[in-house]
Amino acid sequence: MKETVYFGPCTPPSPLHHYTFTLIATTHGVKDLPPGLTREEFFEKSAGKLLTATGLIALWKKK
Repeated sequence: MKETVYFGPCTPPSPLHHYTFTLIATTHGVKDLPPGLTREEFFEKSAGKLLTATGLIALWKKK
């Protein structure tokens, strides 16, 4: 099985770039969802199980 690894944002060569991060709390157990779901698949499987959400928009530029 291929391991999923996240290396963080990789800012493109531009003066300023924004990233949107979303954290969603659900009632899912740790192993209820398979790895690699798309955003749409996640929301389909999470119908009726979402508790709350919050977001952060970050601005970043390379030095």
